[in-house]
Amino acid sequence: MTKTLMLILFAVALGLPRWAIAEVHVVNDPLFGPIGHFDDWGFPQSIGRDAFNFSPINGFGGPAQDGLDPNGAVSLIQREETVPPDGATQDPPLDIVTFGLGPGGPEPTGVLPQANMDGVVNLFLFGWTGPAGSQFNLHQVDRDGDHFIPKDQMSFNKYEVFVYRDADYNLIDTIINPISFQPVALSDARGWCAFQTHPASAGEAMAGQVQFDFGFQVFFGPNPGPLQIVPHFPMRSYGTLVLDFNLPMPDGTMVPIFYVANSSANNTDPSMGRDADHPFGFPSPDFYNHVSFAGGGIIPLGVWVTPETIDTASPVLVQDQSGLPATVFTEPYPAGHGESREDGAVFHRNMFGGFPFMLRADALRTIDFVDNDFYGAFDHDIIAFEVTKKVTIDGEKKAQPVNIKLVVKNEGSVDGATSLATVVGMQGDTKVFKQSQIVSMPSPFGAAKLAFGPFLPMASGGITWTATIADADPDDDTAVAVSESAE
Repeated sequence: MTKTLMLILFAVALGLPRWAIAEVHVVNDPLFGPIGHFDDWGFPQSIGRDAFNFSPINGFGGPAQDGLDPNGAVSLIQREETVPPDGATQDPPLDIVTFGLGPGGPEPTGVLPQANMDGVVNLFLFGWTGPAGSQFNLHQVDRDGDHFIPKDQMSFNKYEVFVYRDADYNLIDTIINPISFQPVALSDARGWCAFQTHPASAGEAMAGQVQFDFGFQVFFGPNPGPLQIVPHFPMRSYGTLVLDFNLPMPDGTMVPIFYVANSSANNTDPSMGRDADHPFGFPSPDFYNHVSFAGGGIIPLGVWVTPETIDTASPVLVQDQSGLPATVFTEPYPAGHGESREDGAVFHRNMFGGFPFMLRADALRTIDFVDNDFYGAFDHDIIAFEVTKKVTIDGEKKAQPVNIKLVVKNEGSVDGATSLATVVGMQGDTKVFKQSQIVSMPSPFGAAKLAFGPFLPMASGGITWTATIADADPDDDTAVAVSESAE
């Protein structure tokens, strides 16, 4: 695929979003059958991808993409780190069951009604709030938009508590669950993404998906328990995933399961929802490089692994002819834990096999490398920064605001790429002002005049104002000005 064709596809995808027709896919589980649906918002179709196909185009990084690199080219390296939930994601509230530990496992002890689900992981009727600090490093993207994250670059913090907030995100309580989980990646992650003009652009929705195998060790209080294995887990930063089915219990009763997870594309404010002109979300300067992702399903009864890794913390899943980890669901349990089959693989039985789950997480994205020779030079520079130098704060009628003006010029070659301009005011050690705006201008050599504030000082003294531009150029895009306020 040539660079020109790729950028045309991206422009069609996000510059003309109403062309994309959303598809609602049935989510099937090998054991339970249809368990819900996934609304893809029309995102994959807009770039010729498929929501349930994670394979790269021409293999990751090549071969010889665009004729520029015989080994294939990595054109973007980024990383993501989970952050505390912000309460902005519009998932419907859900009753969460509290539990204790009994002889047979978890025993319900109560219900937390209408709990906010932002950043929450559901397992059966229980809930855990996703911890901050989990990392996806060395997240590589090639020129086709294919993604690759090495297994050893994914790390997860422990899931231990449920932070109970109501539907309006008011804090009610923090519950320490008697069962906790420590996830671990068991394979590399592969998938794809798309954007409109440039991967560092601030004013457009960017999204994608990856798939990988993971496990999580169960802890009963402080005591470690068995590893649970979930093969080919899909994680997406777009779309709405709904799990809605009746879960059969050993006593013959049915437990209704209803989880909803709305992902949030990078740079978009999830609290604003979507509309026909913004089917992938509304970009916002307050959510620059913020993203939320989700994935879910049912923990399989077990998986086949190599004999020497059956009880290790990082088992090697056996590959079948399709290249995916081999699982068998033809029987309630195809084998007991440690039993082997003809090819020598042994069965790893999951203690929580058959339990439904939904994972949600908020994260902050950081770009470590971008190939501007391929995407085009994205360079917005500050050419003027002015603030009112002296203002009076003596009485309402005489009080004067600080007016803030910033002029930004496009010194790059990317037409329409949007940077993030931020102005911060510090009075001593106190931050008294912060405001960001998305800056868009034509190239080459377009310019934008921006007004921030105005800001009305409440105390006398000097205020140091710092303006910064976030773009894809390594030059120093910082400017400083000073104002004085007196009675």
